[in-house]
Amino acid sequence: LLDTLSSLNLDEPGPNGALASFGLEPPRFALRWKTGQGDTELRIGNLLKNQNQAYVTLDGKSVWIASGSTLTLLKQINSWQTLRK
Repeated sequence: LLDTLSSLNLDEPGPNGALASFGLEPPRFALRWKTGQGDTELRIGNLLKNQNQAYVTLDGKSVWIASGSTLTLLKQINSWQTLRK
């Protein structure tokens, strides 16, 4: 999963609206990490109709449309048991 994060592309700004309307509050998936500059959280929400892009936010305010193999992998995960196989 972590290896695929480098493939995640922010393709374009998303539409305006409440985070919940894009599946970002609560998110479908959230990844949080810490660096010397502080904490960062990537929230991944609903897939778009093409199933190859999803709504994401990095700051909990701005919505982006993203694509990449990270999304393909996350579509396969039904539970943490899936990751253990």
